[in-house]
Amino acid sequence: MDLGIHVPDVDLQHGLAVRPDVLIVGVSVRVEDVSPVQAVALFKTLAGKLQTRVAELHRRAELLPRKVDLGRSSSDKASKAALADSQIDGVIHVPLDEALDFWGRAELVAKVTESLRVFASEAYKAKPSIRFGFRAPIPRVQDVTVHKAALTTRYANQWRALVGQGETARGTSSWEIPDEVAQYAVSLDEVRLVLVPARKFTSSRES
Repeated sequence: MDLGIHVPDVDLQHGLAVRPDVLIVGVSVRVEDVSPVQAVALFKTLAGKLQTRVAELHRRAELLPRKVDLGRSSSDKASKAALADSQIDGVIHVPLDEALDFWGRAELVAKVTESLRVFASEAYKAKPSIRFGFRAPIPRVQDVTVHKAALTTRYANQWRALVGQGETARGTSSWEIPDEVAQYAVSLDEVRLVLVPARKFTSSRES
């Protein structure tokens, strides 16, 4: 388990510092040599068991299934035309309660990691064998729209400071306030939110 948060090569100096309120854990389940119908049945059963397991960590923890792939057939399985390798991906949301300090949050990460390791071992020993994988828990802000107004004000101020007041009126039409919000984990107690800039270029035909 790695509690060190990697800060990407992005200038976060002007990012909005916010305390994260959820842990996000990417998960995947893969089964081999089963029919699509069998795969979905196995995935559904395992999802129920996993939801029960994560609810033991936090009563509001939630498993959200995402993409499912039921067609991983290969040429060496021509004699088993109805069978294939299937995979489903999803995410687990584990709330980070406001009352938790850094060490309380670290303990929750440890519990999540240990619980999922045990779950993976149990799934592998099942019949048929199920390959369960998961990524390291990442702190995130669940609803970034709450901070959109503050981010917009910051972005506008930074833009004015960058181009200067004299350039603002002339250049505003070529730029727009971005809608996309990116977030970068700095620690278990801090996430930086930034608006992702998108340059609107004016074509020569519009001039």
